[in-house]
Amino acid sequence: MSRTEPRVHIAVLEPAGGPGGGSPPAVEILACLAEEAVVDRFDDPERCRIACQRPDLGLLVLDRLPATEAEGGLAWAREVGCPVVWVTADEVSSLEAFGLGAADCVCVGPDFEDVLPEVALEQIRRWQEQRERGAAESRIRWLEGLNNAIVTEIPAALAVIDGRERIVTVNPEFSRALRVDARDAVGRHFDQVLPADLAESGELRRLVAETMADRGPGPRLARTQRR
Repeated sequence: MSRTEPRVHIAVLEPAGGPGGGSPPAVEILACLAEEAVVDRFDDPERCRIACQRPDLGLLVLDRLPATEAEGGLAWAREVGCPVVWVTADEVSSLEAFGLGAADCVCVGPDFEDVLPEVALEQIRRWQEQRERGAAESRIRWLEGLNNAIVTEIPAALAVIDGRERIVTVNPEFSRALRVDARDAVGRHFDQVLPADLAESGELRRLVAETMADRGPGPRLARTQRR
């Protein structure tokens, strides 16, 4: 992660009295990520649950919690979508962690202090990318909705054509003004839909050709004798 970005928060939930087991607590190991993340330590599940609601939470770490207590943390994380890394003391617990929905699991052992920070950063990076994709997709859906609203509500006849000069869509005003059903217009060349005198007087064929060539044509005044 770039150091110019705001630091994310890592919530670490451990048993009251600390995780024990002889190895350093996860919160102490993750202190090496101080430039990338703020590490918050909790031994109270309720306080940790509240902390999991913050928008800048990037990761929840369950430090050697028994399965009965860790299930609550996994449930909170599912509500906000953030990843959970479960630190376990044995391989059996590791399998159980994945089964309960942990994004990753780190088993206490010889490489524990080196592996945990790497796993934490990887999960944070994936979570940030996922949120960015989600935001981009929401933006696209919003723009599509806005475009559809404009096409539908604009008080002028509007037709959209593709590179083959075929009509892709028309708005209700186009159908009303030219008395053309949208289902009949879509897929046809615009010449086949517009009145001939309208296309000729407005030099629409040339306008479309110049537009396709990205030559920035000026406005046209077109007339038709149709009612």
